[in-house]
This record gives sequence, structure tokens and C-alpha cells, in this order.
Amino acid sequence: MASLEEFCKISATLKFNVIGPVSTGTRIDVDFEGTVTSSHWDGELPLRGVDYMTVGSDGNVQLDIRARIGEGSGMVSYSATGISVEGDGGVSNIQELVRFETANQDLAFLNGRVAVAIGTGEGPKLELTVYLVSS
Repeated sequence: MASLEEFCKISATLKFNVIGPVSTGTRIDVDFEGTVTSSHWDGELPLRGVDYMTVGSDGNVQLDIRARIGEGSGMVSYSATGISVEGDGGVSNIQELVRFETANQDLAFLNGRVAVAIGTGEGPKLELTVYLVSS
């Protein structure tokens, strides 16, 4: 049976760049930056990325994310896909499937793992917890 192990927490600020109507809905590119904390390193690491969002006619948002955790040779790149569904009070409920790539030897185990991220977005603020999937 699969299990989840908490890997990190992400806190970021979002900057929305509306592209406009496209064939699948409304396209919005969302630049984000913030910090990532984890028991796998000391302190906070910087986070930067872009989410290529498409808002469908039903209001649900398709997420296509590319981001980097850290800097220099210790950097971890990740890509994610997911959904964001508006909940009560304008808070969005976010679910993502995440894949990592890194040359950092201390975090090389991430290259063979997938993760799920669950959290919320409210206005320009994003909070996620990332869980590694184990079988």
C-alpha cells in the first residue's frame, strides 16, 4: 500500500499575468517566488517559478508548473500538473502531482520519486505541503 511522507512546505507570493481567452478557457501565467522549508536541509531555500494556468468554463483551473528550489549547484528543479478549485470565501484548494530533477547529491533520491502537493491559494498567497509517495 502506498504512503505519504512530508517532504517540504512551500510559501509563495503570486503575480498574475492575464494572457486572455484561448481555445480551452482563459490563460493566466502566474510568476511566483517564496521560500521552501524541509527537514532535508537547514533553514529556508528560495523558490522561483511560473504556473501556466488555464481557467475552464466551469471555473476549475488546470495547473502546469515549472519551478526551482534553491540556487546554484544545489538547485532542485520541479515540474507539476494539477488542479485548483475555488472553495469557501475565495480560497482555492490546490492538488498537484510533482516530479523532481537535481544534480545535488544530497537530494539525488528525488530524481526517482514523485510527490503530491496539497494546499491553498488566497489572493496573492500560496501555501503548499509536498508529500513524497512511497510504495
